[in-house]
Amino acid sequence: MVSKSQSKDVQEDLGILIFPKTDSIPQDVLFIKLDTVENFSLKDLIKKGLEQNNYKIPFIYFQGIRWRMKDLANEIRLSYQDTCIFIGNDIFKNNNIVQVVLGNISFKKNHVGILWPNPTQEVVQLIYNDEVFNFLVYEAQTSVIGYPVFYRSQK
Repeated sequence: MVSKSQSKDVQEDLGILIFPKTDSIPQDVLFIKLDTVENFSLKDLIKKGLEQNNYKIPFIYFQGIRWRMKDLANEIRLSYQDTCIFIGNDIFKNNNIVQVVLGNISFKKNHVGILWPNPTQEVVQLIYNDEVFNFLVYEAQTSVIGYPVFYRSQK
């Protein structure tokens, strides 16, 4: 959990997490930030989230949260989730089936990180219920979006 002294530097964002279907905690996730999830189907949320983010979605390091949250695997299981087909070359290599999870990630702002001169970018496809979504995935810069420190399920 985040302490009160740290809370002013931490921002919680609601969104859709996409990661390879596995029983373990994902190392990296795609994060489609959302304004709200009320009264929307998952397909509509994906479409709305991609539009809100101009079809540019960050690829973020997620594994670090596990060191702060002992119950992270259980918290992910509690989240509303479904599976999709994912098509990409470098992102989630050899993992065509992905989990799509609604949740909240808290990002520590003012994180001093390395700004990579040419972060990885790739156009990918997500197929959900026969609808194909095309979007750009980019390697998130922690000095820009913050460092993920906490996850909370969205049921």
